[in-house]
Amino acid sequence: KTVVAKNNRAMSFFSVFVYICDSPDSYVINIDQAISEKNKTDLRERRIEFAKLHTWAASVNKLYKVIKDIKK
Repeated sequence: KTVVAKNNRAMSFFSVFVYICDSPDSYVINIDQAISEKNKTDLRERRIEFAKLHTWAASVNKLYKVIKDIKK
């Protein structure tokens, strides 16, 4: 699903796939844009693949790998 989110440093990492908002007007504009793209299957598929890499499980696994590598 398309994401519309408040502008912050963490969300800026996802800005390629997320509509970032910094004002009430930008929410209106970005929500309209998000609704209008619902038939863009290529973009939806790229978002899904990106999201699969950024699940909590994937993040924890990366963290455990870093900890394991540090202990070596």
